Amino acid sequence: MVADATAGKRGRPGDRLLTRPFVLVMACAFGFFGAFGMTVPVLPLIVTDELGGGDFAVGVVVGSMAVSAILIRPWASRRADSWGRQRLVLAGMVAGALSLALSGVAPELVSLGLLRLLLGAGQALVLIGAVTMVMESVPAERGGEAISYFSVAPYLGIGLGSLVGQAIYERAGLAAAFAAAGVVCLLGVLPAMGLPNVSVPRAPGEAAPPGFHPAVLLPGAIFALGLVGPVAFTSFIALYVRDFGSDDPRWLFFTYSAAILAARATVGLGPEAFFYGARLYWHNWDLFYSLMKGVVFGLVIPLVATHMGLRTRGGAEGVGKATTSAVMFMTLAVLILDALFPPLFLN
Repeated sequence: MVADATAGKRGRPGDRLLTRPFVLVMACAFGFFGAFGMTVPVLPLIVTDELGGGDFAVGVVVGSMAVSAILIRPWASRRADSWGRQRLVLAGMVAGALSLALSGVAPELVSLGLLRLLLGAGQALVLIGAVTMVMESVPAERGGEAISYFSVAPYLGIGLGSLVGQAIYERAGLAAAFAAAGVVCLLGVLPAMGLPNVSVPRAPGEAAPPGFHPAVLLPGAIFALGLVGPVAFTSFIALYVRDFGSDDPRWLFFTYSAAILAARATVGLGPEAFFYGARLYWHNWDLFYSLMKGVVFGLVIPLVATHMGLRTRGGAEGVGKATTSAVMFMTLAVLILDALFPPLFLN
């Protein structure tokens, strides 16, 4: 199906969100990220236990997925117009299924890293195709709401997938968990088959659009920084829980996803709302102001603690009194400085 540049792009005001294409796109995303979630708690284990890697190897293997996901995006965005959105999603689902199924039998770390690169490319194809279809199927004034609803599918898939993946690993081993993830991802192809393949080919002689738009630099940087914590959490929590005598991180992943879904359901709070507010109210001075406060507080706290420590006398009792005094004076100093910063620098 070929559409012109405006056909099918946005619904009429008042059109409902949960149309058949919207539900099918959510089902595709749920299948892909459910399969991905099945491997999240067990991927670090295959790196350390099966292939003999350390913490650094875990970070490289997990992070390699982001490399291909970033590099393929300019190319994939153009293919979404020329191939069509549905074909892009189908290609991503098949690539993801192949990567997940073979990761469980990877003979060495290099092979596993290459398969993760393939998974990152597949994820980029699925997200670009799916998000484009979502935005084209809803009214313009409800785009943010539609993306918020759509993002329930990935988070729910990761949360439930981690439960299933850990259970399969405990009963049948790592290879079986990855193989099952590949099957689940491949099943996500079924709802994609019911989607229309909308494409927007360029007219003869029309120049290709730029692959990178400067307007995305700031929100993209904020989004990337916001992902550092979640990526580190998902990368190493499966290994960290061993320090507490457990090999079962599934409920931590499920709780993480459930917290995000609860925030959306109760107050409508999600990453999109945060980044929209950051873009709307961001000023360059804010960065300098925040860094300046961090530097000043970072200097005052150790200076007070050092001063009180050097004045400590009287053994254990003196140490206790000095610690109490240090905490009191540090807190007081931070509160006073924090009160002085707005009139001095935000007037």
